[in-house]
Amino acid sequence: MRIAKTGAALAAVLALTLAGCGATPTDGDSPAAPHELTLTDMTDREVTLQLPIERYAISTFDVIDFITPLIGEESFEKLVGVGNSGGKDAYDEIYNPMFPDLADRVGIISEHNAPFDLEMILAKKPDVLIVNSAMQAHTHALEIEPQLTKAGIELLLIDVPQDVATSSQEALTLLGQTFGAEERAAEVNEFINGQLELITSKNLADQQNRPTVYYEKSGTAEEFGPTSTSASGWGAVVALAGGNNIADGVVGKGGQGKPGGPGAATLDPEKILTANPDFIFLSGANSLGLGVDPAIADNPDFSITTRPGWSDLDAVRNQQVYEFQHELSRTVVSFYPALAMAKIMYPDQFSDVDPDALLAQFYRDYLLIDADQGVWQLRMPKE
Repeated sequence: MRIAKTGAALAAVLALTLAGCGATPTDGDSPAAPHELTLTDMTDREVTLQLPIERYAISTFDVIDFITPLIGEESFEKLVGVGNSGGKDAYDEIYNPMFPDLADRVGIISEHNAPFDLEMILAKKPDVLIVNSAMQAHTHALEIEPQLTKAGIELLLIDVPQDVATSSQEALTLLGQTFGAEERAAEVNEFINGQLELITSKNLADQQNRPTVYYEKSGTAEEFGPTSTSASGWGAVVALAGGNNIADGVVGKGGQGKPGGPGAATLDPEKILTANPDFIFLSGANSLGLGVDPAIADNPDFSITTRPGWSDLDAVRNQQVYEFQHELSRTVVSFYPALAMAKIMYPDQFSDVDPDALLAQFYRDYLLIDADQGVWQLRMPKE
């Protein structure tokens, strides 16, 4: 069957009054007898699964955050393989004490940004290998699909954030079918859609004089990192939040920028100075995410702003330089950076919205830990 896109026009007030369930599946998703299910994954591949899923593996550890809201602690109890990416060290530190056998039971099925270890996957015998699109993982997975099929291991591909406004919900719907938790997936999607509706209801893209934004990944004072256009990655998050991305119309035209992947490139430094953005959003500069000491907010590294000419940029002069934990755009809480950026750029229109409180609510209701067990956003200190 075809996965249908979940509609985004849901009332925010309904989303905010959902009963918290603490990552425990709802009564409507009762265990099913063994059966076969054929579905279409997020790359239009038809996949036939033998349900219920008892053992599974994932390409990066952060993929588990799409599964925990659906089946709670079983998401860790059924996990047998994970790639050494997606913040694995931090997940280990947080979750190993909660699940003492996790380290011994779960095998490393790939290194960071590398092909899969077929031998390890076969040894762990998952019922399904679930792979997100980050770091060419789809390509690496499809290379070993014949061997997986021969061993009775199905390959399920998700693609977050193919579309920042819908991909998380599509992934949850697909995984809800995979793990027999469709009602729970619909509940989680209702919450996410409610938060996105807070943004889309403002019609920010239609507003005149939208604030200009420059985004950069993993840059330093000495070296420029890649940016993204509104067509992909963090650039799409900026666009959803109502930012006027200075990379649009520059990347891929007139030889500007060094290629950095689809919709991405490193901009000519002079282009940034000429554009003089109102806001600068970064990712991958500081070490953020799960397990990070909140004290980092007292002395964050924004030495990137010491680049030649940057002291004259409006964003720097007004301390409108922010960093978000890099993987956020491909996680189940991708609504959070979009909502946070929208509030930063349009404070009056979002005066009654607290993105951090909504993130905390999601963690409290759908995950096994609290949002304050990590650091997700930093702001350039005021002088």
